[in-house]
Amino acid sequence: MIRQTIENYKKIESNVEEIINISGYRNNFIAQKMGMNVSTFNVKKQRCKFTSVEIGKMLDIIYNDELENYFLGMYMEILEDDEVMSEDEFNKFVDENRV
Repeated sequence: MIRQTIENYKKIESNVEEIINISGYRNNFIAQKMGMNVSTFNVKKQRCKFTSVEIGKMLDIIYNDELENYFLGMYMEILEDDEVMSEDEFNKFVDENRV
């Protein structure tokens, strides 16, 4: 669980510029809401050098349905290598293990 959280954060951190672009918000709007100079924001965005606190603030500001879909896609990519169970397999497992 912890490892998954770290992997998710790393993926978000390395894709900050894309996340901002997908959100549809302009840099100056986000920077203003974060209380940051636009020039500083642009440099941090270009270098992907936001702190975890700044990323959290940014996500609070820009989170929308488009980003929800983007994050769901990211999560599915991470799970791609994991062993998964189909719904039928899950139902069979539950039926066999009822007390």
